[in-house]
Amino acid sequence: MNIFILPPELNSEYASILLNEIRNNSDDIVIDAQNVKKIGGLCLQILISSRKNGINILNPSKNFLDEAVLLGAEKILLEQQ
Repeated sequence: MNIFILPPELNSEYASILLNEIRNNSDDIVIDAQNVKKIGGLCLQILISSRKNGINILNPSKNFLDEAVLLGAEKILLEQQ
């Protein structure tokens, strides 16, 4: 299993990196969100899509949790499959 550690800022510049990492490892990846301080819209969409495809998000930081709640995505992002 590959653990992909997210950076502090998930901005639009990072979206293509995130998407490629998930696409290239979708069969054997979990996402670690311990360092996240900010989630942008494009990365949020990618994370939601990855969750719908069975990829789990582990160790969410307080900021990740706060951002998920603020964006109305906490249930889909944090529900484990």
